[in-house]
Amino acid sequence: MVCLQIFRPSHVNSADRRDNESSKADPARIAKLMSVHRFIFAVFAIATIVGCKDAPSLMIPDGLWVQDGGGAAPRIAFVRDDEYGYLDAAGRVAIEPMYRWADDFRDGVALCSLNGQGTMIDESGSVIGTVPAHAATYFRADSDRVWYQVGEKWGLCNFQGEVLIQPLYEDVDAFSDSLARVNIGAKLRFPGFMEGGKTGYINRNGESVIACSFDELGWGFHNGYATVGDGLIDRNGVIQFSRVGIGYIFSDGVINVCSFKDDPTTDYVDATGMINFTVEGYGEEFAEGLAVVSDNKLAGFVDQSGAYVIQPRFEDAHSFSNGLAGVSVGMGRWGYIDRSGKLVTPTHFNEVRPAAKEFAIAHYGGTQQTADDGPVWWEGGRWLMIDRSGRPLAVIREDRSDDW
Repeated sequence: MVCLQIFRPSHVNSADRRDNESSKADPARIAKLMSVHRFIFAVFAIATIVGCKDAPSLMIPDGLWVQDGGGAAPRIAFVRDDEYGYLDAAGRVAIEPMYRWADDFRDGVALCSLNGQGTMIDESGSVIGTVPAHAATYFRADSDRVWYQVGEKWGLCNFQGEVLIQPLYEDVDAFSDSLARVNIGAKLRFPGFMEGGKTGYINRNGESVIACSFDELGWGFHNGYATVGDGLIDRNGVIQFSRVGIGYIFSDGVINVCSFKDDPTTDYVDATGMINFTVEGYGEEFAEGLAVVSDNKLAGFVDQSGAYVIQPRFEDAHSFSNGLAGVSVGMGRWGYIDRSGKLVTPTHFNEVRPAAKEFAIAHYGGTQQTADDGPVWWEGGRWLMIDRSGRPLAVIREDRSDDW
Protein backbone atom coordinates (compact mmCIF):
# COMPACT_ATOMS: atom_id res chain seq x y z
CA MET A 1 0.00 0.00 0.00
CA VAL A 2 1.33 3.43 -0.86
CA CYS A 3 1.08 6.55 1.24
CA LEU A 4 -1.27 9.13 -0.29
CA GLN A 5 -1.69 12.38 1.57
CA ILE A 6 -3.96 15.30 0.80
CA PHE A 7 -1.96 18.53 0.52
CA ARG A 8 -3.29 21.73 2.05
CA PRO A 9 -1.69 24.87 0.57
CA SER A 10 -0.41 27.01 3.43
CA HIS A 11 -0.96 30.35 1.71
CA VAL A 12 -4.72 30.04 1.99
CA ASN A 13 -6.37 32.01 4.80
CA SER A 14 -7.07 29.92 7.87
CA ALA A 15 -10.79 30.21 7.24
CA ASP A 16 -10.12 27.94 4.26
CA ARG A 17 -7.97 25.49 6.24
CA ARG A 18 -10.10 25.11 9.29
CA ASP A 19 -10.93 21.43 9.05
CA ASN A 20 -8.68 19.57 11.49
CA GLU A 21 -8.15 16.61 9.15
CA SER A 22 -8.05 16.16 5.37
CA SER A 23 -9.98 13.34 3.73
CA LYS A 24 -8.31 10.04 3.08
CA ALA A 25 -7.55 9.70 -0.56
CA ASP A 26 -8.04 6.06 -1.32
CA PRO A 27 -10.83 5.55 -3.88
CA ALA A 28 -13.27 3.89 -1.52
CA ARG A 29 -12.98 6.67 1.01
CA ILE A 30 -13.28 9.35 -1.65
CA ALA A 31 -16.45 7.65 -2.86
CA LYS A 32 -17.77 7.64 0.68
CA LEU A 33 -17.01 11.31 1.23
CA MET A 34 -18.52 12.31 -2.09
CA SER A 35 -21.61 10.30 -1.21
CA VAL A 36 -21.99 11.90 2.20
CA HIS A 37 -20.93 15.43 1.39
CA ARG A 38 -21.47 16.11 -2.32
CA PHE A 39 -24.49 14.23 -3.64
CA ILE A 40 -27.77 16.10 -3.81
CA PHE A 41 -30.85 13.94 -3.71
CA ALA A 42 -33.59 16.24 -4.99
CA VAL A 43 -36.58 14.30 -3.66
CA PHE A 44 -35.25 14.25 -0.13
CA ALA A 45 -34.05 17.83 -0.39
CA ILE A 46 -37.57 19.00 -1.24
CA ALA A 47 -39.05 16.99 1.60
CA THR A 48 -36.49 18.40 4.01
CA ILE A 49 -37.10 21.99 2.92
CA VAL A 50 -40.80 21.55 3.59
CA GLY A 51 -39.96 20.11 7.01
CA CYS A 52 -37.84 23.20 7.80
CA LYS A 53 -40.32 25.81 6.61
CA ASP A 54 -40.43 27.43 10.05
CA ALA A 55 -36.72 28.28 10.01
CA PRO A 56 -36.03 31.96 10.72
CA SER A 57 -35.40 34.11 7.65
CA LEU A 58 -32.74 36.74 7.10
CA MET A 59 -31.97 39.24 4.37
CA ILE A 60 -28.21 39.64 4.00
CA PRO A 61 -27.41 43.36 3.56
CA ASP A 62 -25.30 44.52 0.64
CA GLY A 63 -22.51 45.72 2.90
CA LEU A 64 -21.51 45.52 6.55
CA TRP A 65 -19.07 47.99 8.03
CA VAL A 66 -16.86 46.97 10.92
CA GLN A 67 -16.35 49.52 13.69
CA ASP A 68 -13.64 50.19 16.24
CA GLY A 69 -13.64 47.52 18.92
CA GLY A 70 -12.40 49.89 21.62
CA GLY A 71 -9.52 47.69 22.71
CA ALA A 72 -11.33 44.34 22.79
CA ALA A 73 -9.18 41.24 22.22
CA PRO A 74 -8.66 40.33 18.53
CA ARG A 75 -10.08 36.96 17.51
CA ILE A 76 -10.57 36.45 13.79
CA ALA A 77 -8.87 37.71 10.62
CA PHE A 78 -10.79 39.79 8.07
CA VAL A 79 -9.91 41.44 4.75
CA ARG A 80 -10.45 45.05 3.70
CA ASP A 81 -8.89 46.56 0.56
CA ASP A 82 -6.68 43.47 0.10
CA GLU A 83 -5.15 43.79 3.57
CA TYR A 84 -5.86 41.63 6.62
CA GLY A 85 -6.72 42.87 10.08
CA TYR A 86 -8.47 41.41 13.12
CA LEU A 87 -11.97 41.56 14.56
CA ASP A 88 -13.05 40.95 18.14
CA ALA A 89 -15.77 38.47 19.08
CA ALA A 90 -18.47 41.07 18.37
CA GLY A 91 -17.22 41.74 14.83
CA ARG A 92 -15.56 45.10 15.61
CA VAL A 93 -12.09 46.05 14.44
CA ALA A 94 -9.45 45.15 17.04
CA ILE A 95 -6.36 45.52 14.81
CA GLU A 96 -6.57 47.63 11.66
CA PRO A 97 -5.78 45.90 8.33
CA MET A 98 -2.06 46.02 7.59
CA TYR A 99 -1.07 42.43 6.80
CA ARG A 100 -0.73 40.67 3.47
CA TRP A 101 -2.19 37.50 5.04
CA ALA A 102 -3.33 36.61 8.55
CA ASP A 103 -4.37 33.56 10.55
CA ASP A 104 -6.86 33.69 13.42
CA PHE A 105 -5.80 34.28 17.01
CA ARG A 106 -5.37 31.27 19.28
CA ASP A 107 -4.12 31.39 22.85
CA GLY A 108 -3.43 35.10 22.51
CA VAL A 109 -1.10 34.89 19.50
CA ALA A 110 -1.51 34.85 15.72
CA LEU A 111 0.53 34.16 12.59
CA CYS A 112 0.46 36.71 9.76
CA SER A 113 2.51 38.08 6.88
CA LEU A 114 4.05 41.50 7.51
CA ASN A 115 6.38 43.19 5.03
CA GLY A 116 6.71 39.94 3.11
CA GLN A 117 7.75 37.79 6.08
CA GLY A 118 5.90 35.35 8.31
CA THR A 119 5.40 37.13 11.62
CA MET A 120 3.97 36.15 15.01
CA ILE A 121 2.07 38.86 16.91
CA ASP A 122 0.36 39.22 20.28
CA GLU A 123 -3.08 40.74 20.93
CA SER A 124 -1.69 44.26 20.85
CA GLY A 125 -0.26 43.65 17.37
CA SER A 126 3.32 43.66 18.70
CA VAL A 127 5.76 41.35 16.94
CA ILE A 128 6.99 38.48 19.11
CA GLY A 129 8.88 36.51 16.46
CA THR A 130 9.37 35.85 12.76
CA VAL A 131 9.49 32.81 10.49
CA PRO A 132 12.91 32.24 8.85
CA ALA A 133 13.22 34.86 6.12
CA HIS A 134 13.91 32.34 3.35
CA ALA A 135 10.62 30.47 3.96
CA ALA A 136 8.31 30.48 0.95
CA THR A 137 5.17 29.31 2.77
CA TYR A 138 4.17 28.51 6.34
CA PHE A 139 1.23 27.52 8.52
CA ARG A 140 0.48 27.24 12.19
CA ALA A 141 1.39 23.85 13.65
CA ASP A 142 0.28 24.40 17.26
CA SER A 143 -0.35 27.14 19.81
CA ASP A 144 3.28 28.29 19.50
CA ARG A 145 4.75 26.25 16.63
CA VAL A 146 4.96 27.04 12.91
CA TRP A 147 5.73 24.77 9.96
CA TYR A 148 7.70 26.64 7.27
CA GLN A 149 8.67 25.46 3.79
CA VAL A 150 11.93 26.03 1.94
CA GLY A 151 11.97 24.53 -1.53
CA GLU A 152 9.99 21.29 -1.21
CA LYS A 153 10.85 20.56 2.44
CA TRP A 154 9.27 21.63 5.71
CA GLY A 155 10.99 22.74 8.90
CA LEU A 156 9.63 23.71 12.33
CA CYS A 157 10.15 26.85 14.42
CA ASN A 158 8.59 28.27 17.56
CA PHE A 159 6.79 31.59 17.91
CA GLN A 160 10.00 33.32 18.90
CA GLY A 161 11.44 32.33 15.53
CA GLU A 162 13.83 29.71 16.96
CA VAL A 163 14.33 26.86 14.48
CA LEU A 164 13.55 23.47 16.02
CA ILE A 165 13.86 21.40 12.81
CA GLN A 166 15.70 22.45 9.70
CA PRO A 167 13.72 21.81 6.48
CA LEU A 168 13.56 18.00 6.33
CA TYR A 169 10.07 16.65 5.58
CA GLU A 170 8.14 16.57 2.31
CA ASP A 171 4.74 16.55 4.05
CA VAL A 172 3.60 17.58 7.53
CA ASP A 173 0.47 18.11 9.62
CA ALA A 174 -0.45 20.31 12.56
CA PHE A 175 0.04 18.93 16.06
CA SER A 176 -2.74 17.02 17.79
CA ASP A 177 -2.32 15.28 21.14
CA SER A 178 1.12 16.96 21.18
CA LEU A 179 2.32 14.89 18.20
CA ALA A 180 2.52 15.81 14.52
CA ARG A 181 2.47 13.51 11.52
CA VAL A 182 5.50 13.90 9.23
CA ASN A 183 6.54 12.24 5.98
CA ILE A 184 9.91 11.80 4.33
CA GLY A 185 10.03 11.19 0.59
CA ALA A 186 6.44 11.98 -0.42
CA LYS A 187 5.86 13.38 -3.92
CA LEU A 188 3.13 15.61 -5.29
CA ARG A 189 0.94 13.24 -7.31
CA PHE A 190 -1.50 15.82 -8.70
CA PRO A 191 -2.96 19.04 -7.33
CA GLY A 192 -4.22 18.31 -3.84
CA PHE A 193 -2.46 15.01 -3.11
CA MET A 194 0.91 13.79 -1.86
CA GLU A 195 1.94 10.18 -2.47
CA GLY A 196 4.61 7.78 -1.25
CA GLY A 197 7.34 8.28 1.30
CA LYS A 198 7.46 7.09 4.92
CA THR A 199 5.16 8.31 7.70
CA GLY A 200 6.13 8.94 11.32
CA TYR A 201 5.42 11.29 14.24
CA ILE A 202 7.38 13.94 16.14
CA ASN A 203 6.83 15.81 19.42
CA ARG A 204 6.69 19.57 19.93
CA ASN A 205 10.45 19.73 20.44
CA GLY A 206 10.97 18.30 16.97
CA GLU A 207 12.12 14.93 18.30
CA SER A 208 11.10 11.72 16.56
CA VAL A 209 8.65 9.75 18.70
CA ILE A 210 7.52 7.21 16.09
CA ALA A 211 10.08 6.69 13.34
CA CYS A 212 9.17 7.38 9.71
CA SER A 213 8.71 3.70 8.92
CA PHE A 214 5.08 3.37 7.81
CA ASP A 215 4.38 3.05 4.08
CA GLU A 216 0.70 3.70 4.68
CA LEU A 217 -1.17 6.98 4.96
CA GLY A 218 -1.04 8.46 8.45
CA TRP A 219 -3.36 10.81 10.33
CA GLY A 220 -3.21 12.85 13.52
CA PHE A 221 -3.40 11.50 17.07
CA HIS A 222 -6.63 11.93 18.98
CA ASN A 223 -7.20 10.67 22.51
CA GLY A 224 -4.04 8.59 22.39
CA TYR A 225 -4.52 6.86 19.04
CA ALA A 226 -3.97 7.55 15.34
CA THR A 227 -4.93 5.85 12.10
CA VAL A 228 -2.14 4.64 9.83
CA GLY A 229 -3.36 2.89 6.70
CA ASP A 230 -6.11 0.55 7.86
CA GLY A 231 -4.67 0.22 11.36
CA LEU A 232 -5.06 2.00 14.69
CA ILE A 233 -1.75 2.71 16.45
CA ASP A 234 -0.93 3.87 19.98
CA ARG A 235 1.64 6.51 20.95
CA ASN A 236 4.40 3.91 20.74
CA GLY A 237 3.54 3.17 17.12
CA VAL A 238 2.13 -0.27 17.98
CA ILE A 239 -0.80 -1.39 15.82
CA GLN A 240 -3.82 -2.22 18.00
CA PHE A 241 -6.00 -3.67 15.24
CA SER A 242 -6.59 -3.30 11.49
CA ARG A 243 -9.89 -2.96 9.63
CA VAL A 244 -10.59 -1.86 6.05
CA GLY A 245 -12.69 1.31 6.13
CA ILE A 246 -11.34 2.62 9.43
CA GLY A 247 -12.03 6.28 10.15
CA TYR A 248 -9.71 9.14 11.01
CA ILE A 249 -10.40 10.22 14.58
CA PHE A 250 -10.58 8.12 17.75
CA SER A 251 -13.05 9.91 20.02
CA ASP A 252 -15.34 9.07 22.93
CA GLY A 253 -13.56 5.72 23.22
CA VAL A 254 -14.40 4.50 19.70
CA ILE A 255 -13.51 4.90 16.04
CA ASN A 256 -15.86 4.48 13.09
CA VAL A 257 -15.25 1.65 10.60
CA CYS A 258 -17.40 1.93 7.46
CA SER A 259 -18.29 -0.77 4.94
CA PHE A 260 -18.41 0.47 1.37
CA LYS A 261 -21.26 -1.41 -0.26
CA ASP A 262 -24.75 -0.83 -1.63
CA ASP A 263 -26.26 -1.01 1.87
CA PRO A 264 -23.45 0.40 4.01
CA THR A 265 -23.07 -0.11 7.73
CA THR A 266 -20.69 1.44 10.25
CA ASP A 267 -19.18 -0.32 13.25
CA TYR A 268 -18.05 1.77 16.20
CA VAL A 269 -15.01 -0.02 17.54
CA ASP A 270 -12.97 0.45 20.73
CA ALA A 271 -9.16 0.50 20.90
CA THR A 272 -8.98 -3.31 21.17
CA GLY A 273 -10.96 -3.82 17.97
CA MET A 274 -14.17 -4.85 19.76
CA ILE A 275 -17.41 -3.59 18.19
CA ASN A 276 -19.47 -1.48 20.62
CA PHE A 277 -22.41 -1.01 18.27
CA THR A 278 -23.33 -0.88 14.57
CA VAL A 279 -25.48 1.59 12.64
CA GLU A 280 -26.93 1.46 9.16
CA GLY A 281 -25.35 3.99 6.80
CA TYR A 282 -22.09 5.93 6.89
CA GLY A 283 -21.15 7.04 10.39
CA GLU A 284 -18.70 9.84 11.19
CA GLU A 285 -16.54 10.28 14.29
CA PHE A 286 -18.07 11.39 17.59
CA ALA A 287 -17.91 15.04 18.63
CA GLU A 288 -19.48 16.36 21.83
CA GLY A 289 -21.12 12.98 22.38
CA LEU A 290 -22.93 12.76 19.03
CA ALA A 291 -22.00 11.39 15.60
CA VAL A 292 -23.39 12.14 12.14
CA VAL A 293 -24.86 9.13 10.35
CA SER A 294 -26.00 9.27 6.71
CA ASP A 295 -27.51 6.64 4.44
CA ASN A 296 -26.66 8.66 1.29
CA LYS A 297 -30.14 10.15 1.46
CA LEU A 298 -30.60 11.91 4.78
CA ALA A 299 -28.34 12.55 7.78
CA GLY A 300 -29.05 12.55 11.50
CA PHE A 301 -27.16 12.17 14.78
CA VAL A 302 -26.72 9.14 17.05
CA ASP A 303 -25.54 8.95 20.66
CA GLN A 304 -22.96 6.57 22.13
CA SER A 305 -25.45 3.73 22.20
CA GLY A 306 -26.13 4.04 18.48
CA ALA A 307 -29.64 5.42 19.01
CA TYR A 308 -30.81 8.42 16.99
CA VAL A 309 -31.24 11.52 19.12
CA ILE A 310 -31.74 13.74 16.05
CA GLN A 311 -33.64 11.83 13.39
CA PRO A 312 -32.29 11.75 9.79
CA ARG A 313 -33.91 14.68 8.01
CA PHE A 314 -30.99 16.69 6.64
CA GLU A 315 -29.39 16.45 3.23
CA ASP A 316 -25.99 16.71 4.90
CA ALA A 317 -24.60 17.52 8.33
CA HIS A 318 -21.35 18.47 10.08
CA SER A 319 -20.20 17.43 13.54
CA PHE A 320 -21.13 19.47 16.61
CA SER A 321 -18.81 22.24 17.77
CA ASN A 322 -19.52 24.37 20.83
CA GLY A 323 -23.09 23.12 20.94
CA LEU A 324 -24.00 23.84 17.30
CA ALA A 325 -23.82 21.72 14.14
CA GLY A 326 -24.02 22.84 10.54
CA VAL A 327 -26.76 21.16 8.51
CA SER A 328 -27.97 21.34 4.93
CA VAL A 329 -31.73 21.43 4.39
CA GLY A 330 -31.41 20.86 0.65
CA MET A 331 -30.52 22.75 -2.52
CA GLY A 332 -27.22 23.85 -1.01
CA ARG A 333 -28.87 25.75 1.87
CA TRP A 334 -27.03 25.53 5.20
CA GLY A 335 -27.68 26.68 8.74
CA TYR A 336 -27.04 25.58 12.34
CA ILE A 337 -28.98 23.38 14.75
CA ASP A 338 -28.64 22.95 18.51
CA ARG A 339 -28.37 19.61 20.31
CA SER A 340 -32.15 19.16 20.27
CA GLY A 341 -32.10 19.33 16.46
CA LYS A 342 -33.81 22.72 16.37
CA LEU A 343 -32.72 25.17 13.68
CA VAL A 344 -31.30 28.23 15.45
CA THR A 345 -30.13 30.21 12.40
CA PRO A 346 -31.46 30.93 8.93
CA THR A 347 -30.62 28.45 6.19
CA HIS A 348 -29.60 31.01 3.57
CA PHE A 349 -25.90 30.14 3.74
CA ASN A 350 -24.14 27.97 1.17
CA GLU A 351 -21.32 26.88 3.50
CA VAL A 352 -20.83 26.95 7.26
CA ARG A 353 -17.79 26.34 9.47
CA PRO A 354 -17.51 24.83 12.97
CA ALA A 355 -19.02 27.25 15.47
CA ALA A 356 -16.93 29.10 18.06
CA LYS A 357 -18.30 29.94 21.52
CA GLU A 358 -19.45 33.44 20.58
CA PHE A 359 -19.78 33.37 16.80
CA ALA A 360 -19.61 31.31 13.62
CA ILE A 361 -18.37 31.74 10.04
CA ALA A 362 -20.68 31.21 7.08
CA HIS A 363 -20.56 31.89 3.34
CA TYR A 364 -23.33 33.61 1.41
CA GLY A 365 -23.70 33.98 -2.37
CA GLY A 366 -21.31 33.17 -5.21
CA THR A 367 -20.55 29.88 -6.94
CA GLN A 368 -18.24 27.07 -5.90
CA GLN A 369 -15.16 26.36 -8.03
CA THR A 370 -12.55 23.59 -8.11
CA ALA A 371 -9.26 23.06 -9.93
CA ASP A 372 -8.24 19.63 -11.28
CA ASP A 373 -9.67 17.71 -8.32
CA GLY A 374 -7.66 19.98 -6.04
CA PRO A 375 -8.74 22.78 -3.68
CA VAL A 376 -12.32 24.04 -3.71
CA TRP A 377 -13.15 27.73 -3.32
CA TRP A 378 -15.92 30.26 -3.81
CA GLU A 379 -16.05 32.75 -6.65
CA GLY A 380 -18.20 35.67 -5.62
CA GLY A 381 -20.17 35.94 -2.41
CA ARG A 382 -18.99 36.83 1.07
CA TRP A 383 -17.66 35.11 4.17
CA LEU A 384 -19.68 36.43 7.10
CA MET A 385 -19.01 36.50 10.81
CA ILE A 386 -22.40 35.73 12.37
CA ASP A 387 -23.64 35.42 15.92
CA ARG A 388 -25.12 32.16 17.20
CA SER A 389 -28.59 33.16 15.98
CA GLY A 390 -27.27 33.76 12.45
CA ARG A 391 -27.29 37.56 12.61
CA PRO A 392 -24.43 39.00 10.53
CA LEU A 393 -21.77 40.78 12.59
CA ALA A 394 -19.25 41.58 9.85
CA VAL A 395 -18.12 40.72 6.35
CA ILE A 396 -14.72 39.12 6.83
CA ARG A 397 -13.96 38.56 3.16
CA GLU A 398 -15.38 39.29 -0.26
CA ASP A 399 -14.65 36.42 -2.67
CA ARG A 400 -13.56 37.53 -6.13
CA SER A 401 -12.53 35.72 -9.28
CA ASP A 402 -8.92 36.83 -8.78
CA ASP A 403 -8.56 35.50 -5.23
CA TRP A 404 -6.74 32.37 -6.51
